[in-house]
Amino acid sequence: MTAPLVLAPPLIEGESLNGYVSRSAQLFGRTPRDFCTDLGMRWPYLCSGHDDQMERLAWLIGESPEKLSAHTAGKVGEGRFKLGQTVVTLGTMRRTAVRLCPQCVVTALTEIGPHGVFQLLEWAVTSLHTCGRYKCYLMTLPPAKHAHTNYDFVARVLDNIDAVQSACMSPETAQQTAFERYIRERIQRGPKNDWLKDLDLTQIHRLCLNLGAAIEGLKMKIMKTLGSQQERSLCQLGFKNVRAGPDGFKVALKRLHRQSTSNRPYFSADMGLFYQWLREYYEDPTLAPLVDLTCDHIFETYPIPTGKEVFDRVAPKQTLLNMHEARKRSGFGVMFLKGLLGHLDGVDLAEANLRTDVRVDELARAQAYVEGLINLEDAARMLGLSRSQIKALQSCGVLDMIKITSSLRYVLRNQAGKLLDKLNGLPTALPYRSVVPLREFCRSKQVTMVQIIDLWVQGELDGKLCRGEGVGLQAIEVE
Repeated sequence: MTAPLVLAPPLIEGESLNGYVSRSAQLFGRTPRDFCTDLGMRWPYLCSGHDDQMERLAWLIGESPEKLSAHTAGKVGEGRFKLGQTVVTLGTMRRTAVRLCPQCVVTALTEIGPHGVFQLLEWAVTSLHTCGRYKCYLMTLPPAKHAHTNYDFVARVLDNIDAVQSACMSPETAQQTAFERYIRERIQRGPKNDWLKDLDLTQIHRLCLNLGAAIEGLKMKIMKTLGSQQERSLCQLGFKNVRAGPDGFKVALKRLHRQSTSNRPYFSADMGLFYQWLREYYEDPTLAPLVDLTCDHIFETYPIPTGKEVFDRVAPKQTLLNMHEARKRSGFGVMFLKGLLGHLDGVDLAEANLRTDVRVDELARAQAYVEGLINLEDAARMLGLSRSQIKALQSCGVLDMIKITSSLRYVLRNQAGKLLDKLNGLPTALPYRSVVPLREFCRSKQVTMVQIIDLWVQGELDGKLCRGEGVGLQAIEVE
C-alpha cells in the first residue's frame, strides 16, 4: 500500500471534507481531482462521502474513518444527508453553493496562505446566517460555470478574492441567536435529548421560521422576499416558544388564537404559515408529536364537528360551537346569547360581544339560567303586584335586577318563589288580634307596599303578620 501522506495539513474542527482536500491540493499545487487521482482516490466520490474514499483518506492522513464521517455530508436517504452529527435535507443545505465567512477566509489566507483557507461544514446550512466566531454575516459566492467546480472551495475563493476581501473590510455583524446556537450544537454534537430530537435540521428550521411568521401575521408573498435579518428574527421568535417544550408550543398556538381578528375564527387562518407548512408535511412520521399537539389544540379551541378529520386525526365529541350553531341549538339570538354569557361570566357587554364560540357546557348553563328567569309581567302576576312595584323591589334589593342586553329587566323565578314560601310560612290567623289587608294598612299609614315588604323580608317590621285571602303578596294581613 502507498505510504501515508506525511505533509498533510491538520484537520480543523467542523471543517468540510471536500474543503480539506481542496486546501491540501493547494499545498501541493494540484487541483483536487488530480490530487485525489495521485493518491488513489476519486474526487467526486470523496465529495459524496463514499465510505471507501474516506477510509483511504483516513489512512493517508492518520485519522479514523469515524472522525472523517463527521466532516462530510454523506447521503443517508432520498434527499437526506448526514451533516456532522445530525441529519439535514436539501431544503436547508446547499451542497454546491459556496457560502463562507469573509473574515475567517481572509484571516486564514493572510496568516497561512491558500492551503490554510478552510471551509466549515455548517456554512452549507442556510438556516445559519452568521459566523459563530466573528459574528459577521456569511456571504455566498456566484456559482461556477460547472456545478462540480463549486466543491473546490479554495479555487472559488481565489476566483472571487476581491469580493471576499471587500466584505471582510466592512462586515455587518450580529450576535448569535439561541436558535443558531442550537443548530450549531446539533451539527457538532448531535441531537439533544429533547422533544425535537427526531426532527432533522430542515424540519426544525421550517418549524421555527413558519411559527415565528404566523405569530407575526406574515403572508406567503412576504416570505419570498425575506432578508437574512428578518429570517433570523422569525426563527428566533419561533424557537423561543418551541425550545420550552410541548407546553411552550401550546402557548404559541393559544397566542395565535387570541390574535385572531375574525368574527368567526378558524384554525387554518389563525395558524397562517405554520398551518400551511404542517399541512404539506404532516404525514412525516417524525412530525407525529407536533401534529398530535396541534390537533389537540384545534379540537379543544375551535368548533370542530364530531368525526371531522384534521391531519388524519378524527375530532372527538364536539365541545365547542360557533355562534351560528349555538343559536340554532338554543333558539337564542346571537347578541342575546353573547350578552347572557357575559352576564354569567361577570364581563361587560363590550367584551362579551367579542366572543366567537361557545362551549357545549356553557350553552347548557345559559339555557338553564334562562329557564330560571321570568319577565316583569310574569313576576307581577306571580306576586300579585304591579310591574312598577316589581321594579321598586328590585331597586331596594329585595329582588335581583337582571339585565342581559337591553333595558329589559328580568326576575329570578326562585327569588319570587322564596317570597311566596315566606308568605306560606305565615300563620293563617292571629287569634285575639285585629288585622287588616296589606293594601288597607299601607293606605292608612301612608306608606308603600314595597316599603312594608322590604321591612318584612329584612325582619325589621314591627307587629305581626298573617296570611289571609288574596293573590300573592296581597294575601298579607298586618296587625
